[in-house]
Amino acid sequence: MRTTDWLLLFVLSVLWGLTYFFAVIATHSVPPLTLVLLRVALAAMVLVPIVLLMGFRLPDNLATWRSLVILASLNNIIPFTLMFYGQPHVTGGLASVINATTPLFTILIARIFAQEPLSAAKIAGVLLGLAGVAVLMGPAAANMHATSLLGMSCFVGAAISYGVSALWLRRFPTPRRWCLRRAS
Repeated sequence: MRTTDWLLLFVLSVLWGLTYFFAVIATHSVPPLTLVLLRVALAAMVLVPIVLLMGFRLPDNLATWRSLVILASLNNIIPFTLMFYGQPHVTGGLASVINATTPLFTILIARIFAQEPLSAAKIAGVLLGLAGVAVLMGPAAANMHATSLLGMSCFVGAAISYGVSALWLRRFPTPRRWCLRRAS
């Protein structure tokens, strides 16, 4: 990886990690659906002008927008709602660990619904990942209240939703062709 790639990865990690920190604080005083609306609206207010400044235009047909609404629901609205609802019931660290199961669920969902073959490396990765999550959550789950288990379940649901969104996105071979086209 180039230095720029490492720098971008670091910035992404900081921004992603801060999400959990701020969610812990915000969920104590702001309802989950309000937080989802604020997060998605803020992202749109930042990203849409960037897309337009880069010379792209937004889709111009209903079919594409319908597909994007489904993608946004699977990749943003559902997982954000579940995470914000579950956040007050688990620690930020546990939330991020459970969210890290997303690749495991993505592989399993691709196998079940897209008949994607599982290589020995993928199977080993899934088993090791699930074992790691079980070790991190298992003993603690036995001593937690029902609300903590509910919180953890919300984060598992969010990870599954991310996995389903990855499968949905595969329907589109080249995202730039169906989503963002250069303005003429």
